Amino acid sequence: MTRWTSDPEAAAAALMADALSEIDVGDRVLLAGGEASLASRLVAPERTVTRWSRRVQPQAIVQPEPPAGPYTAALLRLPKSRDEQLMAAHQCLGALAPDGRLIVYGGNDEGIRTFLRTLGKLGAVTTLTARGHGRIIALGRRDVSGVVAPRLADWRQQADAGRSWTSFPGLFAAGTPDPGTALLLAHLPALPGDANVLDYGAGPGAIAEAIGAAQPSVRLTLLDNDSVALVAATTNVPSAKAWLLGDSLQATGDSRFHMIVSNPPLHVGFKEDLSALLRLIAEAPDHLAKTGVLLLVVQRRIALERTLAASFSSVSTLADDGRYRVWRATNK
Repeated sequence: MTRWTSDPEAAAAALMADALSEIDVGDRVLLAGGEASLASRLVAPERTVTRWSRRVQPQAIVQPEPPAGPYTAALLRLPKSRDEQLMAAHQCLGALAPDGRLIVYGGNDEGIRTFLRTLGKLGAVTTLTARGHGRIIALGRRDVSGVVAPRLADWRQQADAGRSWTSFPGLFAAGTPDPGTALLLAHLPALPGDANVLDYGAGPGAIAEAIGAAQPSVRLTLLDNDSVALVAATTNVPSAKAWLLGDSLQATGDSRFHMIVSNPPLHVGFKEDLSALLRLIAEAPDHLAKTGVLLLVVQRRIALERTLAASFSSVSTLADDGRYRVWRATNK
């Protein structure tokens, strides 16, 4: 098994770090989405390094758009989805100095060669290095012949699936509920009118919006680790009590909920990662009211009964369509 398969983030960071001695990045660098280990390799007395991510990452500035430049170089870790790849490239290009360079790095199986052609529509792209199963490509700001769209608002996607719905590149199931979410929504319980409800991993707010539409008096809180998702969620679920940025229930403080509901994220970048799901299950009892309920939908292949039983006294399956299961867990 190659390192790109087993640990793609470490492999990408190693690829970029090994090439730094051959690449002039100048004295003001934007590291977009890269690992903290790479930031430490970039640090030099004559250089300022700004680490930015739209998603929660340790030691990074987390916000929907890059911190203001200008930067002599923007090092962009190739995002997973193709539409997010292009948006992130435009955002980085918009933050560069006139003579700055956008440098993108990623794995061949992640689509870096396809993105080379996509980025090439903006200007002349060069390959700086191709090693193992990865590649580093670059586009100079002066070589851009197309229009750069650097603002998040430039990428707003407005769907109308029976209602107005805002999304952005990189968000899950824009516009219409995915099959797992649809199964979960079909088995939502009735709640007290003043119930506190948390949508964990809310994305643009599909679950919270449906709950609010069915039971307008409940108090909704949306939590997600993606700052761009929360921009969409504030538009899609304007009646919510709060929209919180975080990657664990610790972001809710001492709040307790009558129900925590989630179609939890199961990937970090290109790799399946169950850590957010497992952390949610472990932390949920301390953030539920005495009679509170945790409601989850996950793919059927992911066995959860023992994991849930370790944290809850009562665990049951509310629905199973052969692809997804809806789990209910409580300590009441």
